[in-house]
Amino acid sequence: MLAIAACGTPPAPEPTPAGPDRATAVAAAEAQAQAQAEVQAQAASGPGTVPAVDARTGVAPEILLVWDNVSDLYQSFFSHREPVTRLSEDLTGYANGPVNVHVRWDQKNFVGTIRLRVLPGTLLEPQLGAGAEVPLQALAPLTTALATYRSDVASRFDVRVASFKVALESFSGARHCVFDVAGRPPPDGRVVSPCVQINGTEHCGTPGPTGVTFPPAVADDLRACLVPQG
Repeated sequence: MLAIAACGTPPAPEPTPAGPDRATAVAAAEAQAQAQAEVQAQAASGPGTVPAVDARTGVAPEILLVWDNVSDLYQSFFSHREPVTRLSEDLTGYANGPVNVHVRWDQKNFVGTIRLRVLPGTLLEPQLGAGAEVPLQALAPLTTALATYRSDVASRFDVRVASFKVALESFSGARHCVFDVAGRPPPDGRVVSPCVQINGTEHCGTPGPTGVTFPPAVADDLRACLVPQG
């Protein structure tokens, strides 16, 4: 005898909550960074406050410049001793050397980029967060150092260098992650964008006081990119 099971329409899966749009996410990240900066400024200017001293220690990392479609003249600009030395000093305490900085010029789209490549062991003290939250703003010392380097080269040699986009990038397994910066052009690197690229697809998270919240799978991919395996 055949048993006939009752058939019906299976329940639809729960939709995955969509992240915020880029404009909303970036505005929230900038507001969070501004609020934190104001709190730090008030603490630093309180009665009897002793001026803060930069207590970072460590070895200034070696900077390795990698070129892609950059002319010899502009290679000489980006290789100038003083901007490179300043970049190394600004990364001291945050990055282990050698630090690979890729300078690229896209002739087709007329876009220049300066990207610090996160390799195994590059981040001195990687802050990864837990669960769905990733503390992207902890990367700001690296992006700020890159933006300062760009501004230094632009002010010395060619103001058009200020239009180059700065970012961090990492290859980890099958993942390629790009951590961009936000702010009025040219951004100074102090605000890490809550919109990240993974294999060319942009994912915008929700910024909060301690990190940016993403879908768990996206958060896991970003952590893997921040501590890539050799």
